Amino acid sequence: IKEQREYVAIAFYPRDDKRLLATLTSTPNQYIYLWQWDKSRLHFPQPLSMVSHTSYGTQISFGKYDPSLLLVTGMGECYKFY
Repeated sequence: IKEQREYVAIAFYPRDDKRLLATLTSTPNQYIYLWQWDKSRLHFPQPLSMVSHTSYGTQISFGKYDPSLLLVTGMGECYKFY
C-alpha cells in the first residue's frame, strides 16, 4: 500500500480459521483489500468502481452461503459483488 488510508469497514472470513480479513477504504478512491491475517500479507487491492460519483461503499461482508464472495453495500447505487 503506497499511501495511508482510512478504513471504513472490515470483515473476517466466516469460517472457523478466520485467517482472511477484508477491508474497505474511505472515499474518494475506495479500495477493497484482502489480507491473510495470520501472516500480515496483502493478497490483492481491488478498486471499488461505482455507477456514479455520488455512490460510495460503507460496509463489506463475506457471502453468508458462499464465503468466496465479497459484498459491498453503501449509499447511492452501491451494491457490488466480487
